[in-house]
Order: sequence, then structure tokens, then C-alpha cells
Amino acid sequence: MSDPGLAVSVYFGLTTPGQYRLVGPGAWSPARDVILSSRQRMLLPLNTRRVVIATNDNRCWSLILPALIVGTVGLLAAWTFYPRFIEQYF
Repeated sequence: MSDPGLAVSVYFGLTTPGQYRLVGPGAWSPARDVILSSRQRMLLPLNTRRVVIATNDNRCWSLILPALIVGTVGLLAAWTFYPRFIEQYF
């Protein structure tokens, strides 16, 4: 009755050993803090690293530009050497 936030955490929250140490023999004074912080302590290992999402819109050019260069050089080489190849072997 004196702490409704704690009552809601005990009833709807995670089951923790601190719930058995709130009152009675073996009462533990930091049990309230353990119960109220149980969700944060449960989620803490899941946030082991921060992922930085790149917002650089030019990253597609890093793949397209080399492909264009290689394709252009290939077409120029084929256009230059193909007639000589045909004349030489056929």
C-alpha cells in the first residue's frame, strides 16, 4: 500500500529473488531497488555494442563507379582489338 510502483513491479514484472527479501526474516534493504531495476539489468547484456548506421548516400557510387570504369575499358578494348582478331584468324 505504501509503494504502488513496487507492487506493480512485483505483480506484473519479472520474478526475482529480491521479492522474497522484502519483508519477514532475512529482509534485505536493497531488495526494492533490485526489483525495480530488474528489467534494465535483464536488457543490459543485449546492448553489447552500438551499431552506427551509415547515412552516406554516396556509398552506391563506390560500387557503380568501378563497374562503369571496368565496363568502359572492356568495351573500348573489344572495339579496338576485335577487328584485328577477326582479320588475323579468319
